[in-house]
Amino acid sequence: MELGKLSPVARVGNEYEVGFKDWTDAAKRATGYDAQAILNKVVDAALQVKDGEVAFERDTVTFKQREVVYQLFAWLMYAASREGALRVMDFGGALGSLYYQHRFLFDRLNDLRWGVVEQSHFVHAGRKDFEDHALYFFETTQECADEIRPNFLLLSSVIQYLESPYQVLAELLDRGVPYVLVDRTMARRGMAEEIAVQHVPPSIYDASYPLWLLDANKLESCFADHGYQVFDNFDPFPGSYFGPAGGRAPYQGWFLVRKGSF
Repeated sequence: MELGKLSPVARVGNEYEVGFKDWTDAAKRATGYDAQAILNKVVDAALQVKDGEVAFERDTVTFKQREVVYQLFAWLMYAASREGALRVMDFGGALGSLYYQHRFLFDRLNDLRWGVVEQSHFVHAGRKDFEDHALYFFETTQECADEIRPNFLLLSSVIQYLESPYQVLAELLDRGVPYVLVDRTMARRGMAEEIAVQHVPPSIYDASYPLWLLDANKLESCFADHGYQVFDNFDPFPGSYFGPAGGRAPYQGWFLVRKGSF
């Protein structure tokens, strides 16, 4: 596809622009995640959830009916049952979207700590308006690890948006957290990796950002190289596809267990 031509994707109307030579080239075309408009909309939506006005939010879109991410909840409970406690490092978790979406199911957990690692402006907003008895915000993984000592690493819709996804993934896995959920990941099989720009529908917010269309097999090799076994590989959005025309694929999700933890 030529640079500048957009291809719609099913499900939420995102469009993907490809043809970039590197990440820097793609970033010049995008507004980025640090746009103030994104934070403003995330804060507004998250406050509605916190105050009980809506059930949950996803990417600033609010929903009135509860919805459980069953793979996430099942593996969180598996980890809690094995460890006797649930301490989550939620890398790139915005203002605790997944925590607030599922908090009505956590009330019987005796030892729950959920640490979100995010950009500094998200951390400031999180500490100001969203921290509670179990939810905390950190600017670095080291701060989060020191404070909550995680036994569950959550990477939900984040790896593909990193400039150096394999480097960051390796650093996170090297922490040796026993259980890892890699969810909502743009990773394809049988297609070469490429860099794209995702254009968000104006109905959500006016923004765009670079991302990787990753290689699922390469990710699985990375998991194994760092001592993790794939316990579950699933499609978090059955029937939905992402990517440019001619290169669309299902999303990917994996639940990983560190060897020696089972």
